[in-house]
Amino acid sequence: MEKKVELKDLVGYSKLILDKKILKKIKKVKDKEEKKDLLIHLIKKELEMIHYDIVRKVRKLEIKGKDIFSIEVKSSLLQTKINYFVINFNKKDFKNLILLIIDIKKEMKNV
Repeated sequence: MEKKVELKDLVGYSKLILDKKILKKIKKVKDKEEKKDLLIHLIKKELEMIHYDIVRKVRKLEIKGKDIFSIEVKSSLLQTKINYFVINFNKKDFKNLILLIIDIKKEMKNV
């Protein structure tokens, strides 16, 4: 059973994580259902790319011999939160997801 997602919510999420050039192209799409499907797909893929980028940077820190235990734990939590968000597209979950990404990136800079 899939939750019904509002187009305005998807646009709000996409403004925070997608490139402005992509958003301009999406605005040109007239069909609302097509636009919703496109936004859902792009948001999901962008979040997965953010997670992949974090994992890649964590591996580089690990090779350098840095202590990355807490970052690895948060990174695995990030994947779970992404999967959960993609199922329900809840505003609160999105906010927590963005805060977790910011926290992980700050911690990676401080290692």
